[in-house]
Formats: sequence, structure tokens, C-alpha cells
Amino acid sequence: MCMMLYMAADQPVPEIPWNESEPAFHVRVESPGSPVRNQFALPHLFYVGSHEGCGCGFQLGEYPGYEDDEALAKGKSLRDLAGYLEFQLAEGRKLTLYACWAGDEASAYEHCRTITPRDLLGESFFFLEKELVRVEGAA
Repeated sequence: MCMMLYMAADQPVPEIPWNESEPAFHVRVESPGSPVRNQFALPHLFYVGSHEGCGCGFQLGEYPGYEDDEALAKGKSLRDLAGYLEFQLAEGRKLTLYACWAGDEASAYEHCRTITPRDLLGESFFFLEKELVRVEGAA
């Protein structure tokens, strides 16, 4: 099962296509009829994926004491996500993320927090299951 990450914005954001021969951070428009639509108040809906294709590649340090062979790749996916979010905020966009296991897109969120893109850059960052995340610029 995979962690999925969705983003809503008050304005359209640039897509970054998935390249199967060079897997990396990517963003695509999500169908307006997607079950995750109900999680968001903002009108424009996107799917955000890591180098793994899903959101699992954004889960760095989720299990303390577990040596993660993917730590470097996950760190890069998180840096790419942070840079993308920071740029969108600088452009004046409002952003919200929703993380859930595949199949739980219609489930109500159970956790809520506000982060800045910088929060993604530590030694450990991971999304909680069924988490709504407001993204704000650094103060």
C-alpha cells in the first residue's frame, strides 16, 4: 500500500510530468471528480508524487531506528517538494496538502498541522496518515 499526497491551490500551479526512465518529483492535475476533492476548500487539485511514483518517497525517518536505504533519494524528493512549495508561495498562491494511504482519499482527515517548506528539510520528515497540512511561508 502506498502513501498518497494531494495538493490544492487557489490558482493553477505548473505541472511537472512523471518520467518513468528518470523517476523524480512530479505534479499532475487531479481529476475534479476525485474522491479527495472533499478534503479541500481551495479549487485547483493536484497529485504530488516522489521519485517512487507515490508519496512514500516523502516519508523520511518515519520509523526511528530503522535504517532507510532510500534516505538519500527521499531527502532529494523532500527538497524538490520544499522548493516547489516555496516557489508557489512566493508567487502568492495558497496551498493545502492531504496525505493518506491509497484508498483513503475520501476519508476525513484525523490530523491537521501547518508547516513551512523549510520544515521538510530536516533529518526526518513524514506525513501522518489522513493528515491535512496547511503550507505557509516562513515568517
